[in-house]
Amino acid sequence: MPQIDVIGLFQRGVDALACLAAAAGTKPQELVEHAAELLQENGYGQFEGLIPALAPVLGEAGLLQLEEALLERGGVDRYTMEQLVRGRGDLDGYLELFEPSQLTWPDTAAEVAGHLLRGGRAEQALAVLERAAKASQIMEAEAWHATRIAVLDALGRCEEAQQHRWQVFSKTLSIPVLREYLQRLDDFADVEAEEQALAAAEQHPFPLAALQFLVFWPSMPRAARYVIEHCHDWDGDAYEIYEPAAERLSAEHPVAASLLLRSMVVFALSMGLASQPVV
Repeated sequence: MPQIDVIGLFQRGVDALACLAAAAGTKPQELVEHAAELLQENGYGQFEGLIPALAPVLGEAGLLQLEEALLERGGVDRYTMEQLVRGRGDLDGYLELFEPSQLTWPDTAAEVAGHLLRGGRAEQALAVLERAAKASQIMEAEAWHATRIAVLDALGRCEEAQQHRWQVFSKTLSIPVLREYLQRLDDFADVEAEEQALAAAEQHPFPLAALQFLVFWPSMPRAARYVIEHCHDWDGDAYEIYEPAAERLSAEHPVAASLLLRSMVVFALSMGLASQPVV
């Protein structure tokens, strides 16, 4: 059996462990000792979910005892310590685990801010996110943007959240983000906003992203027109986009579909010729 399946079995067993421990009436100290022993043998990550599963049973006092038991056995690694302090609801202790420089990375900032938000500390969550604001503009930061929007909504700054959704959509042409943006508009305002979104997609600097959005939104007449107007942009390489796009266009817009299919054929032939040995 592949290792990933074995780990999955362990994780499902861990999820059921808390219920079994509670049903068996296991004493907290005994449960702490058993948990500490298992975590010491966590070489393959098979018990990574153990602490979150046991946290409701052990409570804050039991998790503190578990930390002490692990320290007595040789120490607590960073991942385990994070789970312990989060399980205790110790958000201040959780924050102390991070160096200021670590919070300038969007993914790390998003993770930390998410825990703060769930702990009812939205203002602090926003402050953490702002530390990574600069980096979020120059690298992939989907989690950072999603968390910032959630934090702004939680703070009642709904207009700022909407502005941020639009900024994210304009850059990524994300269909889920646009749908969320439109759902929060007043009645009838969504029609005009959708038209603006379609126009923004047609002006996007990456034709492949625009094609994918127009086809899967969907706006098939615009997609067909876009394919024809940008006929020299299709190199046939991104078959995972071209093939379904051509299939969706084929019934009512056969010319556009043919252009995409032809680009795929030309690309396949060119790759075949390039792989041939030179005689």
